[in-house]
Amino acid sequence: MKVLFIGGTGEISTACVWRSVEAGHDVAVFNRGRRAEELPGQVRRIVGDMADDAAYRDLGKEHFDVVCQFLAYEMPTVERDVD
Repeated sequence: MKVLFIGGTGEISTACVWRSVEAGHDVAVFNRGRRAEELPGQVRRIVGDMADDAAYRDLGKEHFDVVCQFLAYEMPTVERDVD
């Protein structure tokens, strides 16, 4: 399964990334690349900022079976994700 984590280096999401890799999934992480959290070597890192609408929208050009959004704290963010 191809999985995208929005965030992916926080306290909860880092553990989820590790477990997803252990389960054999193809994992990518989209974030600003500012945290030094160690992730499995096979995780694809996509550096970008959710505030950059074009970069964030470009994620939709790729197919993911699952998107795990760890940075949606307000309804407008969720609505943008759905769009």
